[in-house]
Amino acid sequence: MSNQRGVIVNRARKQQINDFSGLIRQRNITPTDIDGVIDYGGKSFIYMEGKFQDAPLPTGQRKAIEAIVRSHIKSLCNCIAIVFTHSQPAEFDVNVAECVVTEIYCFNDNQCQWIVPEKELNVKQVIEYFEQRYNVFD
Repeated sequence: MSNQRGVIVNRARKQQINDFSGLIRQRNITPTDIDGVIDYGGKSFIYMEGKFQDAPLPTGQRKAIEAIVRSHIKSLCNCIAIVFTHSQPAEFDVNVAECVVTEIYCFNDNQCQWIVPEKELNVKQVIEYFEQRYNVFD
């Protein structure tokens, strides 16, 4: 077992698929997943969702991410959601730090909105910008 943070500890369990089909709720709502979360002591949050190549973010997942970010902002927490893309076949690990960010949902111009980066940025660059912008370690 590795003591290194962020490393997959139990690869077999990570490959298990959660079946949410028995959890369909009123209005046909079903659970969604989010690929990563960084919690800076309950004061700032980053949510990450990865997609293979040009797979779109499903409408329900998009709405859930928007609601999560807005609820944090209303609670006076700094929060963004990052959508990134990768092209790794299923049998290979995805190095998320190096993945290209395709969209960011954040508070901008007095409202929450989706932003497409003007230049190519990877996940690590966006996280580092967020950390500096909001002084998350102070």
